[in-house]
Amino acid sequence: MKHYQTILACIDLSTISEAVIIRANELASFYQSQLIILYVNPDIPAFHEPFGEPPSLLLDAKLRQQLEERARQELQTIVQQAGISELVPVEMIHGHPKAVILEYARKHLADLIVMGRHRRPAILDLLGSTANAVLHKAKADVLLVTLSEQETQ
Repeated sequence: MKHYQTILACIDLSTISEAVIIRANELASFYQSQLIILYVNPDIPAFHEPFGEPPSLLLDAKLRQQLEERARQELQTIVQQAGISELVPVEMIHGHPKAVILEYARKHLADLIVMGRHRRPAILDLLGSTANAVLHKAKADVLLVTLSEQETQ
């Protein structure tokens, strides 16, 4: 059986985030591994130009700061609800989630990535998802956590 040294729990502040952290923490305890919690705060354009042109402006600084503070509060709440020690590193990084997760895992030598899998229509899987991209491109093992029907209600 493989012994994991560094476990990276990637969350998106959705309802599955607490379950992801709890599962990653259980594995980190079992393997006596380092646990790192990562939330990627996606860059959001303010609006799209007409006729399909790329967005011309990012959110203004004040609104971006408010959204970031709200995300930090939600992240802290989820981590506390999961019962995680204050000694566990919790990172919030801006960027494209797929790219940031893969790069962060590589830089920090994560040998297991734990993340949530959202139930969604199969047609959307053709378009891709963060979990799908990480699953297929990561050098590390990837564990996808799902919620049961009862947990989603």
